[in-house]
Amino acid sequence: MTDSLHHGLRYKRWRDPVLWLGDYKCCLCGGTDDLTADHIKPVVTHPQLAFVVSNGRVLCNKCRIGDMLDSWSKLKLKKGGTK
Repeated sequence: MTDSLHHGLRYKRWRDPVLWLGDYKCCLCGGTDDLTADHIKPVVTHPQLAFVVSNGRVLCNKCRIGDMLDSWSKLKLKKGGTK
């Protein structure tokens, strides 16, 4: 699902307003380069929110990778793993 999710017209119609509402700036660092629309609540756990604009935020790829690593670390700790 995620491959087709990020390449279809429906995704573009979600992504464009997310970027516009976010003023084309990363919501974490304020950067304007290498931007992407990111889901606040993951599509894996909230598929009904996949194309809801209010479930989107603008991140640069650097912050997106850092945010994903942080989320994975927290999930690992929650499941009893170590950092």
